[in-house]
Amino acid sequence: MDSNKELLSVGELASKCGVTVRTLQYYDTQGLLKPSKYSEGGRRMYSLKDVVCLQQILFLKSLGFSLEEIRDQLLPTDSSEQLIKVFIRQKDIINQQIQHMQLNMKTLEQVIEELSHNQNIDIKRLIAVIGSTQQNNPYTFMVRHMDENQMDYYIEQANGDKKFHEFNELLKELTNELIELYKKKSDPKELRMQSLAKRWWNIILEITNGDQHQIQKIFNVGSNEKLWPEDSVELKEAMNLLGYALNVYFEKQNIDISSYMKE
Repeated sequence: MDSNKELLSVGELASKCGVTVRTLQYYDTQGLLKPSKYSEGGRRMYSLKDVVCLQQILFLKSLGFSLEEIRDQLLPTDSSEQLIKVFIRQKDIINQQIQHMQLNMKTLEQVIEELSHNQNIDIKRLIAVIGSTQQNNPYTFMVRHMDENQMDYYIEQANGDKKFHEFNELLKELTNELIELYKKKSDPKELRMQSLAKRWWNIILEITNGDQHQIQKIFNVGSNEKLWPEDSVELKEAMNLLGYALNVYFEKQNIDISSYMKE
């Protein structure tokens, strides 16, 4: 890449790239953007390579990086191959930001959906809904059916960010496995389904502290198809399969589940 065909003065570079001359002078003194040459009169002269370097600086600055951090992030641009690497990295960073924005959009849509079911939502429930949607919990809709004690317990768990995140990741992992087995039309009695049923039961015991009333609430909400969102048909049907697997598991373990199913 011939970077010496055309040179720009500091004023020309500032005008073309939308920055001030003072900014370019500052970048020079900080060692971020040194001019390729100086004119006979001592004026700074910038090459194509310097333009790309400035583009990197402005791009990283727009992402919130400090100048110190930017100094360590700058890539060389002496060849076309290196230039390609610069823009590939920037493309990857933008893709990551797009994914993050899409996740934020999904979170907002879920919060709006939950709020639409309860116009007089209280602050505890709002905190629980936001916490659940941020973790991409597929069972966020259940928050609106929690009683006061369940809400207090849920928020208490959410305050332990690491533990709460790990719990939600486990929940998503089990849900994905359940849907996979559902698609394969697995038998509720088979080994993998029984292993999954055991893990689900352990989660229920964990989040309810084994409290019979709390377990009953979960079963009541989970078994009431009218409470499930319209876009969760596949998950709802997969949960029916899990219900059969749990019944088999309870029978094998001599667990009397009948008391949990009462209103």
